[in-house]
Amino acid sequence: MRMRAMRTLKLMLPALALLMAACTGGATEPTPTSTTAVEVTAPAKLVNEWVPAGLRSEGLLIGDTLIAVGERFVIFEEVDGGQVAVWTSEDGRSWSSGDNSAFPPGAHVFWARGNEHGAIAVGWSGQPSWPPHPEFPPVFDRVWITTDGLEWTAGQFQPVLPPSTEYLKWYAEATSGLAFDDGFLLVGQERWFVDGAAIAEDISVNGGDNVAFPSVAGGGDCTIEGLYRDGATAFTVPCSDYGIDSEADGLFTARPPAVAVANRQGSWQILETGGLEGVSIIDTGLGPDGVSVFSWPDFDVPRYWTSVDLSTWQTVEGIPGVEADAVYSVQTWRDGWVADIGYANIEGGELWWTRLGSTWESAGIQGKHGAFAAGPFGLITVTSPEDDSEETELWFTPDGVESAVFNVAELFGPGAVADGFAVGADSVVAVISTFDESADYPWVAKIWAGVPARE
Repeated sequence: MRMRAMRTLKLMLPALALLMAACTGGATEPTPTSTTAVEVTAPAKLVNEWVPAGLRSEGLLIGDTLIAVGERFVIFEEVDGGQVAVWTSEDGRSWSSGDNSAFPPGAHVFWARGNEHGAIAVGWSGQPSWPPHPEFPPVFDRVWITTDGLEWTAGQFQPVLPPSTEYLKWYAEATSGLAFDDGFLLVGQERWFVDGAAIAEDISVNGGDNVAFPSVAGGGDCTIEGLYRDGATAFTVPCSDYGIDSEADGLFTARPPAVAVANRQGSWQILETGGLEGVSIIDTGLGPDGVSVFSWPDFDVPRYWTSVDLSTWQTVEGIPGVEADAVYSVQTWRDGWVADIGYANIEGGELWWTRLGSTWESAGIQGKHGAFAAGPFGLITVTSPEDDSEETELWFTPDGVESAVFNVAELFGPGAVADGFAVGADSVVAVISTFDESADYPWVAKIWAGVPARE
């Protein structure tokens, strides 16, 4: 392990105050967001070693579901491809099986997001096999919420969609969400797919099961191309033969996102939105301007959208003092926020920090980073050093002043990949995957806990 000095950052912890009426009858009226600075006086602790957690996994741990809910860690596991298992831990080292009664057989959890107010998990249910059949992509519309990480409440993401036809199917995909003090926010997009199996059956192409991933090509006459699993073309047919008009159906037109809000009991309501027309949302977070959403970047100027009432959204362009081309996400960290920013034609982003949003400075992480997480205990990420892009390092800083840096291959083994992080009140956890040809699923994920240095 190597200790490196980082740029000194003065930090505190913000608290979000979002208020909303109960979603039982009548319209939901979220009130403006406010932030309150809270001094953090606990001494910072460095992580000086990593130890495997005591979790006996019998299935597939899902790295993107590792979250911190207040002072508790949670992760989901797929067992036998048809049952969700919930694991919880107070310290990241000792884990116990949690209550999975809200997750019926056949349910799958795809991602989860947590903070001090609670957590949201999103997935789908009713899919009989894992991985899902390529002709029937999972519809990420099943939602589970919790206020403590122990008891979960099931719900469904159901915005108004264009009507589906025999061959053109519309669905809503929940792409991100967060918990706040009085409820939950979920954002998503309208999606579509062409049922290639049905077309293959109509024209007697060899087996619908062997035709996958049909696509609709724009430009000139609209055509539908069906593909076999090996990528070979199975068929090419005119869209008009199957009642599909790419222009009238809006297949290549940016569609507005869907935004939903729920109270603490899990009653969901779809909100009308203004200012998000044509914005394809990929993430949401709490930033210096309130609740913010982030889209696929155009790499011309960094921009995101923020709202104080969750219905009217304002565009924020540029990051003062930073010549960046994109902003991917923002997370609260101590007395301010850390933003993930990027540049055109450069893989990976940089982490920058601000207290109020008017001035920004580097968070001190060297090299382009990968997945990251921030919380009261500190900030963790993986990077590729500028002088060796093939090497991966694991960075942890408790306060922005000191840091601990680990070589991922030396610590976890050759080819190890960090699939997820979570930072709690006084501990940090990582999901690390390694390749094992002898396993039923060759990528084997395990949980590791960062152990603070002794005082």
